Parts: sequence; structure tokens; C-alpha cells
Amino acid sequence: MREFTIGDYLVQVDLSERMITAVWEDGEEILDTLPDSKVFDLMGLAEQEAREQYEEDRAESRFDDCYHGA
Repeated sequence: MREFTIGDYLVQVDLSERMITAVWEDGEEILDTLPDSKVFDLMGLAEQEAREQYEEDRAESRFDDCYHGA
């Protein structure tokens, strides 16, 4: 499970299942109140955020390897 802040929401997702497991707004769990279209949009944004974090981590790792001579 991963958590991402997307706009005003804290979104918990299971990326391997491509499923949102929880959404919080102002500390209140609101997943059941969101329309399917909003849940679908949040899933897409969470996947995008996960890709960006992966790419940043990978670039940082390659920089460290090059800088430290690994």
C-alpha cells in the first residue's frame, strides 16, 4: 500500500491491484461518498505520482552510483 497527497485528498492505493483502498479529506474517510469518475481520476493521478517518484529515486540512485564510483 502506498499513500499520496493529491489535491486536498490523502489517497491510499494498492498499486499492484490498481485499486484505491481509502481516501481521506480533512481527516475523514470519504471513499464511499465519491463518484466513480472521481475515484478513477484519483487512481490515474496516484499512478502518475508513483511513476514520478520511481523516476526521481532511480535518477538519484544513478547519480549516487556515478558520483561515488560504483
